[in-house]
Amino acid sequence: MIRWIALFSVLANLLFPGLAVKANNSTELSGVQAQYQFGGILTVQAHYLEAANLQHADLIFQTTSSTPNQFPLQISADGTLSGQEDLASLNLQPFSRVYYWFKLTFTDNTSHTSAAYWFDYSDNRFTWQSNHSKWFSIYWVTGNPDFGNELQNIALSGLKNATQILPVPPNLPISVYVYPDAQSLPATASSEPAWIAGETLPQVNVILVSASTDVNSSQELTRQIPHEIVHILEYQLTQQNYAASPAWLLEGLATNAENSPNPDYARVLQKAFTTKSLIPMNQLCFSFSPDAGEASLAYAQSASFVSYLTSTYSTDKVEQLLTYSGNGMDCSQLMKTVLGISLETADQNWQQSTFATAVRENGIFSYWWPYLILALLLLVGLVFLRRYLITKRHKENGSQ
Repeated sequence: MIRWIALFSVLANLLFPGLAVKANNSTELSGVQAQYQFGGILTVQAHYLEAANLQHADLIFQTTSSTPNQFPLQISADGTLSGQEDLASLNLQPFSRVYYWFKLTFTDNTSHTSAAYWFDYSDNRFTWQSNHSKWFSIYWVTGNPDFGNELQNIALSGLKNATQILPVPPNLPISVYVYPDAQSLPATASSEPAWIAGETLPQVNVILVSASTDVNSSQELTRQIPHEIVHILEYQLTQQNYAASPAWLLEGLATNAENSPNPDYARVLQKAFTTKSLIPMNQLCFSFSPDAGEASLAYAQSASFVSYLTSTYSTDKVEQLLTYSGNGMDCSQLMKTVLGISLETADQNWQQSTFATAVRENGIFSYWWPYLILALLLLVGLVFLRRYLITKRHKENGSQ
């Protein structure tokens, strides 16, 4: 029986040579490699022995949080498949794992895909030092190896503070990249303002922060790292609803977790209240202004507002605001559903509670100032009346 099968195979190859091509069409590649410069050009290369059978070849790639995309490859006579693509056009998220494979289309119009390959799209512009624990994988550029231990302590303290603000079990380890300055941070969005000093990539459990060049770097990191850790926890709680959550809620919780709070926020808040320039909270449901001054007020208000909600309604209710955010409700509907109060009313209550002393003082002054002026006028009148009576008496005494 085996002999007949072998004979049939030989006859088929002689009578129908096209079948031999199909039988030899494989997707076995060698020398597969992908090289890139972060934010620059991705170059992919592989070798296919039977290049004569190829009509064209494509590279297909996908990250864990994106849909597949592809671009064509060149086929050389020696079977080398190669191609280049601008990483900016591919819209790859930094620090994500990129999977790629080859789609080969043969001269007989059949097509096959190769096995999948992958690479981690990390920032290779710098030579990173690293320090690892079960809690954090920390990477930094400048500083001696002891700086890694200091960063681990800062991050662990920040994690403790963050989980007190938002008690959510973290997905560990969290990767933290400490850039030498804010200008070195990768642009993960085209609309990022220049004042951004840190960012979270929650889909890949990565935090990006920057060392400060004009203030104590460690102190600045004790502010940034806990802030960004809260965003990691928020994403773990909300997942696909993260982007739908109110900006004042996300940033308010994160700002309240900072181990070294921004001392300017209290002054900024008081000045805005005094000048009646507080931002209505319903205008902070989405992204904050790119203007640094307006953004500073937005962060200050958000932190104060969320602190007020937490103390008034409990941490559990604030968590519910996050988990309910993906139900298609706007900010005011979300507040009514979870807290039974509109956002506008909550805004008014927060202002009355936060600025109670100033409101009371301003209220007393505005109520009594007409009476104070009247009393002052009466006092002046009495002074003149007294002088008049004294002068009159002296004249009467002189005429006697």
